[in-house]
Amino acid sequence: MTGEVGRPSEQELLSRTALTVFRLNGQFLSVADELAEPGGLTAAWWQVLGAVLPEPLPVAGIARAMGITRQSVQRIADLL
Repeated sequence: MTGEVGRPSEQELLSRTALTVFRLNGQFLSVADELAEPGGLTAAWWQVLGAVLPEPLPVAGIARAMGITRQSVQRIADLL
């Protein structure tokens, strides 16, 4: 799908951008796992701990701050 001849449509540009962001996020998580491993952490654990570093937050507050589900944070909090 193209808008003008030879130019991708807005939907195509958004799709390409989203896929690039998803791939980049995967790379960030991979590097974060490598960095966190010597401390006995995972990238997810590190994210949760980082969210409460400035101030104590309830599980729901951490989830809102990180943009993930409360259940995901609760699972990690239970393991920590």
